[in-house]
Amino acid sequence: MEETELEKYQKEVWMRSQIVNHDIQREAATSSTKVTKDDSVKLINLLTELGEDLRKQHFDKDRKEVIIKRIQLGNFLVREIFEEENINDENKEKLKYIAELLEKQCRLVTEIMKALKRTTELRSKLDTLKKDNFEKRTESRRIMLEIKEKNEAKQQIIRDPETMQSLKEFDIIMQKIVIARHTLQGLVLGSGVNWADDTQLLDVVLKLGETLDFK
Repeated sequence: MEETELEKYQKEVWMRSQIVNHDIQREAATSSTKVTKDDSVKLINLLTELGEDLRKQHFDKDRKEVIIKRIQLGNFLVREIFEEENINDENKEKLKYIAELLEKQCRLVTEIMKALKRTTELRSKLDTLKKDNFEKRTESRRIMLEIKEKNEAKQQIIRDPETMQSLKEFDIIMQKIVIARHTLQGLVLGSGVNWADDTQLLDVVLKLGETLDFK
């Protein structure tokens, strides 16, 4: 089944989020900063969990909720790393390292916001198309029902014994009229009378050759 534009866009954003999370984990594993092992593991776990959570929820949550998550994450990291500690060279290195990770996470959130906006637009267009499609299907059903009822009414009339008998009698009368017309026309043409010079007789001959139409 062919993917819709919305599904393709969602898949693209998800793949980009996976790449960012992978880069974060790789950089954390190879970083030469003085961040402790416990702090690094805790930070990576938090950022990865947030990324996964945002990936699952960003199409269902509005902008305010995502911003709140960012604020909560920032406050938590500040409390975990800098609470009860003095700002020194080691903490400055930690701050720089975390800032780089958060910058990448911020870019991911920005992409999510763009995706959310795009998704909303596509969803609105999809709803409009569904509405138009429903109205067209409803109108088509109404027209088909009218046609069906008319056809059934015609068939009912045709199947009526009296109607069928009348049609048979009408066909017989038509056949007799056609035979009489052709016979009369043949008599006039074979009589030797100069009917072409007689306006009235010419008119009769021409009318005898016309096809009867009782529509």
